[in-house]
This record gives sequence, structure tokens and C-alpha cells, in this order.
Amino acid sequence: MIEASAGDRYFHCVDDLMTRQQLEMDAVYRSFREQGLGWQIGTAIPMPTGEILLLSFERTIEQGRHGVEQLCGLTRFRAHFARAGWIASRLRLERARSALEAMSALGIPAALLDRAARLREVNSWMTPELINTRANDRVGLGDPAADALLAAILQGESEVRSIPMPPRLHSPGRIAHVIPLVGAALDIFSGSLWLIVMSVSGGSRRRPDPAILRTLFDLSPAESRLVAELASGATLNAAGRRCNIRPSTARAYLEQVFRKTGCHRQAELIGLLAGLTRISPCTPDEHTAPR
Repeated sequence: MIEASAGDRYFHCVDDLMTRQQLEMDAVYRSFREQGLGWQIGTAIPMPTGEILLLSFERTIEQGRHGVEQLCGLTRFRAHFARAGWIASRLRLERARSALEAMSALGIPAALLDRAARLREVNSWMTPELINTRANDRVGLGDPAADALLAAILQGESEVRSIPMPPRLHSPGRIAHVIPLVGAALDIFSGSLWLIVMSVSGGSRRRPDPAILRTLFDLSPAESRLVAELASGATLNAAGRRCNIRPSTARAYLEQVFRKTGCHRQAELIGLLAGLTRISPCTPDEHTAPR
């Protein structure tokens, strides 16, 4: 669909883009047929922010193939679809920027990445000693194993969210916490942007602000208070008592937090939260961003 739409502004029928053998082998096509859907048309619209908006419209087997009138009618609306997609993309980017600004207010090194590990934006606390860029603005962590793990996380091939790195000649020991910016209703390009937060060895730590936790992970006020207590070192039962909730409720909240943060264990969650504390006493003016 992307290739077919590259040179024109029309909608295309999937049956014209794939052979009968390819269609029969395609899992999506088979699933559609099982649900009574037999005809699909679509178009691909590149966004200024780098994503590609794919639109598709289906008809039942009984309705038959889309006619020329339907194709021409949708083509007339293609520019409107493109503008709507661009607006949604901008809203998603603004939400991501708000998370980056929250990290700047706390003096925490942070950067925005896309799924291809390209650096989109960086705050003034994220210095070249912590993160750098390679060809095509792709992020480098200065460690081959860490770079490979980061790529796996961004592609959804790893459930790990924290990447430890030993100190090197020009880089301190640090942990990169990779946070998917998902969950908001406006984020229709779900998972296309990630926040990477850097925690440096030897830095001071403090209890994370529940308001920051709500901004980053779309937590409810009750969930953010529980997570803040856990980050301060409390056990789940103790954190529940401090929040005046039952153990069963605390466990339910924790399961919701796992779902929203991408973590699967409490220890992994605490490791992720370790990056959400003030770790540098210097001012932003003392830093030079990598770009």
C-alpha cells in the first residue's frame, strides 16, 4: 500500500496489489474472510513528523468490490484525512514534549526517541557524555550491548525497560530507563515515541513527585501515590497502609501500573523509577545538548 501510494493520491484495492496466492497466505485477509469481510481499499499518507498514516475501508463479501464512485469519493477526502492525521500527530508530539519538559523541571536528563531509535528532541540535561547520535540521528549509548538492547526494546522484542551501562573513559556509569509514551486518547500513533531517562551512578535520590508519575504513565492519583511510596523503599503492604488502601486494592493498583509502564515485576518498576529523581546539582546552563 505504501509503495502504491507513493506516486499518487488515490485509494487502491488490496486485491490489485497482491496476487491471489499472496492473499490466501495472508493472515489478515483470512481473518477478514472469516468475519464476512471480502474487499479492502486503502491509501498511505506520509506525515511531516516521519510517520505514515495508513487508512483502510472494508466491505462485506456480499457487497462486492468497491466501485469507481467509492474510490473517487474517498480520494476527494484524502486531503482532509491527511490534515486530521497531521493534527493528531502534532497533539501526540506535544504530549511527549510535556513529559520532556517535566524532566527538565526536575533536572533529569531525558530525550525523545522514535521506534527507529532516531533522536527527536533532547533536554539540556542530556549531555553528549550520556547519549550521542550516529548516522541518520540514531541514538548511541556508547556501549554495543546497550545499543542492541535499546533497539530490541523499541521494536517490541524485549520486555526489559532499564539498560545498565558500566563507566567508560568519557562516560559515567549510568542506567537508561526507556518509557513508552502510550495510553492517552490522543495518542493514535501509540508507541511511536519513547522517553529515555538517564540515571547516573552516585547521584542523590528522592521520592518521585506523584504528579510527574501521572504525566509520564497516565496513572490515576491513587496509583501515583502508591508508586511514589514504593519508590521510597516501602513494601507493597506498607505502601498500601500509607495510602489507606487494602492489600487487595494495592495489588490491583500495582497490576494496573505494570500494564501502563510496561513492567512485569516490582523490582523492575523500582529500577525504572530510579531515573525519576533529581540526579544532578548543576544548572541547565552548564550543559550543552548534543544537538
